[in-house]
Amino acid sequence: MNQLHFTLTPPKNWHQDCATQSNLFQSQDWQMVLHQGFKTQAIYGWNPSNQTKMVITLFKAGPFKIGYLEFPVTDIAEFSLNNDNITALKQSIPIPIDILYLPISAFTNATALDLNYVITSETAITDLPNWQLSQLPKKLRRDIKKANNSNLEVIDASTPDHGNICYQLYQQTIQRHNGNLRYTLDYFQAIMQLSQTQPKLRCLLAYLNGEIAGFLIVALHYQTAYYLHGAINFELKRYGISDKLLYEAILWAQSQQMKHFNFMASPPSQTSLIRYKEKWGGMTKTQKNYELNIRPLHSQGFKISKRLYYYFSKYFREILPLNADAF
Repeated sequence: MNQLHFTLTPPKNWHQDCATQSNLFQSQDWQMVLHQGFKTQAIYGWNPSNQTKMVITLFKAGPFKIGYLEFPVTDIAEFSLNNDNITALKQSIPIPIDILYLPISAFTNATALDLNYVITSETAITDLPNWQLSQLPKKLRRDIKKANNSNLEVIDASTPDHGNICYQLYQQTIQRHNGNLRYTLDYFQAIMQLSQTQPKLRCLLAYLNGEIAGFLIVALHYQTAYYLHGAINFELKRYGISDKLLYEAILWAQSQQMKHFNFMASPPSQTSLIRYKEKWGGMTKTQKNYELNIRPLHSQGFKISKRLYYYFSKYFREILPLNADAF
């Protein structure tokens, strides 16, 4: 880690190495999606002695600069980050960052770090090659069969307008749950564009009698398939849209010789969502999302601002629920 070098442009052969290693989230392609969606900046790091590498994605939140290591999730084992070299990482970053988040997957052999962290519940199918429909609960098998026998048609996204459709479904879902929009229309459009040329990224669209019913976005990174996003037309929920899309995504990941299918993390309070993921054969582990305060005063200011934002956005949602996301 002491030999870790950072630059604002990827070193030679980075694109080729990422393609060879099935490394999507470190690739320039993925960083371009994030840049188009959030105006981020990528910081590329590598250790020439052992050929390990990492990417820090820098987001701007007002006056604050927030870094994410391997957004949306990282396998910390690939560059052996531990308590002894965390200071070296902190000192090596070439541009000012207030706080660095390390969203480390629970399904890695990561060393515990002496940093503050937030706990979430991460669920994954850990033995995807041997996953079988017959192993699932009887009710879920019936639901999948019902969805397969319906008039639902699943296709791959292929036009810019499909990005608009996915964003609208995502927006409606967030509004229905009185949540905050985290992703942008530009982000979904960039994903649609990349999925046309990147075989490791798929956006599945479900239609029912010509009407959009839902979508699911899945990404392959190393040997794991990640469920990135999904939403449905709530008025058509009874047709088992989520079951159909998820079943198709798992089968595709299996056909691509992935070893794991990761449903990504959920807040521990969302027990029904976690149980739903586990019904598909998923195992749930505690994920620690670490935070490294690089500029303590700035990072503390960011945390205070974030708490105030969520407090007031919650207040406005309670008194004006139909216009929650206007604030």
